[in-house]
Amino acid sequence: LLTRAIRIRNRIYELIESQTGLAKIYFASVTNCDRTVSLIHLAKDYYSMSLMLRHHGNFTEALEAGEKSLELFCQIFEENHYTIAESYFNIAWIYKDLGRYEEARKTFDKVLRSLQEECDVEGSSLSLKNTSRSMLLLGSTLVEQGRVHLQISQYGQALEYQLRALEVTEQVIGSKHSRVGTICNNLAISYGCKWEFDLAITYTKRALKIRRKKLGPEHQYVANSICALVQFKFLKGYYSESDEPANLFEQLEEAERIYSLAGSMKLLSLYFIKGRILHANRSWEQAVYWSTKALELAEQHSSTSILLKSYYVMNLAALLYDKGSMESNEQDIERAVSLAQQAQDIRLTQLVAYHPDVFLGDTILDTFKSRQNPYKLTGFHLTQCISVSMLLVYLAA
Repeated sequence: LLTRAIRIRNRIYELIESQTGLAKIYFASVTNCDRTVSLIHLAKDYYSMSLMLRHHGNFTEALEAGEKSLELFCQIFEENHYTIAESYFNIAWIYKDLGRYEEARKTFDKVLRSLQEECDVEGSSLSLKNTSRSMLLLGSTLVEQGRVHLQISQYGQALEYQLRALEVTEQVIGSKHSRVGTICNNLAISYGCKWEFDLAITYTKRALKIRRKKLGPEHQYVANSICALVQFKFLKGYYSESDEPANLFEQLEEAERIYSLAGSMKLLSLYFIKGRILHANRSWEQAVYWSTKALELAEQHSSTSILLKSYYVMNLAALLYDKGSMESNEQDIERAVSLAQQAQDIRLTQLVAYHPDVFLGDTILDTFKSRQNPYKLTGFHLTQCISVSMLLVYLAA
């Protein structure tokens, strides 16, 4: 149905663009009525098509439609009009989804400049002299710009954008809206990537509370927050009497039930977390089982990016290396070296040479090849560092 709809729309666009001035198009096969289509209608149709394609993961086609809608809107509205900012926001989001982070960052900056001027925003001094619609778009743009900086490992700047997003959004819709829960979740991710786990746990708990109340206990975002909370507690070693590793598994059971009901791809992150906890406890066979299951699920789904798959590969490599070292099993160690090389090859093609994870991958490979004990390299187990930032970002919703 989506393919047929796109074909019909494309034919309509061809007919419209072959006319001068206004063109009357009959949508008999779709709405059984006629409508007059002007330039603004055409622009809106391209914009709607871009959103639809983006939602279905057809990012290249979505970008083409988005750029066409922007071109038409620019013929109608002034440069600082809300509709222009909204169109740039859509294009920046598509850049982000395509992994074109520098283009996304620059385009989000363009949106921010336009909206801050319209909303009378100077630094952190905010005013509601203009519409709440513009303020909400400003908040959303700050959120997404923060995510872009997370993806390129600029965690301090990511945190700055997320904090500003929280301030703007709370002014418009209050502190208990589901959007605020999303921003709190992103703030938790930013703090987690900076290894500030106390603050990460605080914001994750706030996000979880809002999401349970506003979205219901069965919503996938609730499960996302549960997984993030368990991950942060595990990484911090945040075990109180009620938060022993066994209890963390009980918390994950709730998230697993929600994901399973929805058939969610987020199950692979949940399996990954289980493997990490078991790895830390040296429950080798179970750890290998869950880590392998996470990787297999990632490989089964084409929607999982090749870069994200590489982090699951590296995680399994670290687990097998530790297992092989502890059990003096050279076969596990050799497999670990092979997997680590495979993961690093992907990183070298997908990330810039100075990216922290490229450096980390080289360190891990050198460790494995020289048969060093990773526990002696740092006070914090080296393999704990593997893929944490990417997996935390992936949990954000």
